Amino acid sequence: MGKTHKDPFKYRGSGVYWLKHLKAHGNDITTEILKECDTKEDLIYWGEYYSKLWDVVKSKEFANLQNETGDGRDPESVMGEKNPNYGKKWNDEQRKRLSEYRKQFVGEKNNMYGKKRLDVTNRNKKPKYWVNDGNIEKFILQEEYQSYIEMGYVRGRLFARGKN
Repeated sequence: MGKTHKDPFKYRGSGVYWLKHLKAHGNDITTEILKECDTKEDLIYWGEYYSKLWDVVKSKEFANLQNETGDGRDPESVMGEKNPNYGKKWNDEQRKRLSEYRKQFVGEKNNMYGKKRLDVTNRNKKPKYWVNDGNIEKFILQEEYQSYIEMGYVRGRLFARGKN
């Protein structure tokens, strides 16, 4: 389980265990989009929801080392004393090295500089509906609505966020 800004049907992921799995077993996989989130808050909420629902860290069905939060890590795993930089002070040499390293990704040197994701922008402008099958809810394009109804989905969400 994970998130991407890339084409989810082409991008194969980057998790350590997942990449080992692909190397050992090949790329014959399917991708299912559970959610399309417009805000980071929704992404974190639904990532945590499905991570806990399916216990993705312990389950052998998933290659997750930690619960999905949308930013590649469990925030509590690096807070306070758990953070490897906790209590450390960076000296001038360390700061200079980091500054020099980051310069390779600034402006025109950044591989995303000047690019627009027209596929995402155009998709986000289209009308969408929430549908669910009693277990999973999806935010789908209006043009996909009829096919989901035929698969047994109903319009609406499972429960209102924050009311459970």
